[in-house]
Amino acid sequence: MRDRQALAQAIAADLMPPEVGWLDTLNTLAERARTATAGEPQQPWTPPENTGPLPPHLLPLAQSILNDQAHAIVALQEQMAELRTRDKVVRSAGYDSSSVPVYIDQVG
Repeated sequence: MRDRQALAQAIAADLMPPEVGWLDTLNTLAERARTATAGEPQQPWTPPENTGPLPPHLLPLAQSILNDQAHAIVALQEQMAELRTRDKVVRSAGYDSSSVPVYIDQVG
């Protein structure tokens, strides 16, 4: 992540005004990948308009962000699988409103 920040700062010094929009977009996507991995809720993302094609010198930064997004997807899939497992455990305990409360021993 620090390498990407250093790369973004180095690139920013040489950008032309239209390219700044791309850098802002890439920084937004990087932040969204980081917060998604942490499990924070995300607002829908709207791609910017009129940015044109990605400048070639921003490609390494974009590829780095794409890699972070792939890691975020894997982390979210793992979290979802764990939640499904927990849901199955809770559902297997059953529930009958007329019965006495049941406690699950997690220690032993």
